[in-house]
Amino acid sequence: MTTRVPCCVPGCGRTFSADVAGDCDELMCRRHWRMADTLLRDRHKRIRKRIRKLIRLASHKAIRAKGDDRIDRVWQRLRRAEQAAWQSIKEDVTIKAALDAEAAPKRRPRHDMEPSLG
Repeated sequence: MTTRVPCCVPGCGRTFSADVAGDCDELMCRRHWRMADTLLRDRHKRIRKRIRKLIRLASHKAIRAKGDDRIDRVWQRLRRAEQAAWQSIKEDVTIKAALDAEAAPKRRPRHDMEPSLG
């Protein structure tokens, strides 16, 4: 039996396999991720992009020669920024889920927008 990792939003019953989770201790399902504010998600995406770039650049010997301490400082700063962005997203979604914001209609129903013929 495999271990399942639950969605980090309280009350959500969705789970992920441990293989998908990897080394992550918190995951968010797609439904709740899409509830998060777009600006918060974009910030998280930009930070993750910087982390991937740092990992890619850190593998070059010329950059390593300049000093591992500089790379470590940037790494720590990016990890703190990524964790702060994740906590902001998680807090935003948790509040919206508690207020049942996901049940709110996204737009008016189609029949209200069409002119009546009768």
